[in-house]
Amino acid sequence: MWTAVRQLCHAPRWFAWMTLAWLTGGCSRTLGDTPMRWVPKEPTIFSRSGQFIIHSRQMTVPTFHQPIGITNRTYIVIQPDALAVCAERVKARLLAQLAAPDRWRGRVHLFIRPGDRVAEPSTMKAILFADGWHYSLEIPERVEARPLVRSLLLVLLTEIANRHPGSHTPEIPYWLVDGLTGILLAEVGPDLVPQSNQLLAKFSTRLGDWGELRPNDRSGSYTDHAQELRAYLQHHPALTFNDLALPGPAELTGNQQETFRICSQVLVKELLRLPQGNQLLWEMLARLTESFNWQTAFVRTFGRYFPRSADVEQWWAVTLMQFSGHDEANAWSHADSLKELDQILGVPVEVRNSKDAPPQNAIVPLQRVVKDMPFAQQQQVLLTKIGQLEMLQANASHDVVPLATGYLNALQDYLSERAEAGASTTEKGRPATSIPLAVRHLVNRLGILDTERAEAARAPAPPTANVSKPHAALPAPPANAGRTAGPGVR
Repeated sequence: MWTAVRQLCHAPRWFAWMTLAWLTGGCSRTLGDTPMRWVPKEPTIFSRSGQFIIHSRQMTVPTFHQPIGITNRTYIVIQPDALAVCAERVKARLLAQLAAPDRWRGRVHLFIRPGDRVAEPSTMKAILFADGWHYSLEIPERVEARPLVRSLLLVLLTEIANRHPGSHTPEIPYWLVDGLTGILLAEVGPDLVPQSNQLLAKFSTRLGDWGELRPNDRSGSYTDHAQELRAYLQHHPALTFNDLALPGPAELTGNQQETFRICSQVLVKELLRLPQGNQLLWEMLARLTESFNWQTAFVRTFGRYFPRSADVEQWWAVTLMQFSGHDEANAWSHADSLKELDQILGVPVEVRNSKDAPPQNAIVPLQRVVKDMPFAQQQQVLLTKIGQLEMLQANASHDVVPLATGYLNALQDYLSERAEAGASTTEKGRPATSIPLAVRHLVNRLGILDTERAEAARAPAPPTANVSKPHAALPAPPANAGRTAGPGVR
């Protein structure tokens, strides 16, 4: 013992300090009356894209003396490497839903706090530094998968909104976060959150990949939950759009919490199904920092479909009915369905027979709108017609539904062709789809469908057991959809 001490005294000073620290179990010194202990810095790891920084007190490299984490069906044990993979997977699936590239700007710091108590992640903190926004989130070591995914989505949506400078703090609606959480968990399944032990998950089947968890998931390997959602809504009253927009404690806790989650999932999924729905959701996020609340950003973005607040409520009611299944017993009659279809396909405009003649109200077909009206104006009219046709599908009689679907597909294909016109080229460098060709395709398809509609009107109504019921009119297109300064429609 004394021999070791004498040898230590003749050793370099730094080596002596390190040896004493190892023998005493830690390095400590006293400055005045204040003791100071030298604590090693918490290890950190970076995710594949570099956006997520994982802070943890535990070792990130597995060792044989380290106990293997055991999971059950209610919660998972979070490990640093698995959390990095989970964060990247959630971001990848979110960007896939919004059809957006990965152009992140703000770093996200995730702190793993050890403990046996199962709890939800703490409130997200966002701080603006000179180099941009930084976000922090504390995650308990044992947590359920859904709260974990929801917290990561909230951080990611906030980061997307803050990319666009504004005077307001972005307000992320509850229904958007809960809806995307349900969609991601339903479409990807358990692969979204790696539930691996600390040792075996480090091995890979490919040479050179030892110690790495890749952020790829098995997309589409999880069964669709649509049937379960339908079954739930058939036995539980759905929430109105106003309840989803302004949820209270009753909707966010207790028995109504599951109903709120399911209705939010259906709402987000149906908004994404609208023409350019993913782009509209992205635009809404971009407008949050310049809007007083999310409702203002929603109206400014989705106003082409819902000019009035009553329109979105009506659309949501019809969407729930259509999602739950077409109810033929409560469907409109054959005559009422065709009458409603005729009203949808007509466009009210103002026409002038001459330059000096006063304008007169008239109803023109869609073919004339497509040929004579400017595209920016006709696009607004056609998007409104698409929304009305989708509502008609949920209420029309079974023999009119295919006809309404034909008109719906024709308008959607036309808008897609106009968006691609001039953007892509053939081998000779010419546009693959020209604007006149897209217009001609739509006019021909509408002509064929008009012939089928006329034959359906002359044919006798099919036998049905239902009774015609009064129904609310579908949302009308914006007033003065077309104006003319001379003969024809502009």
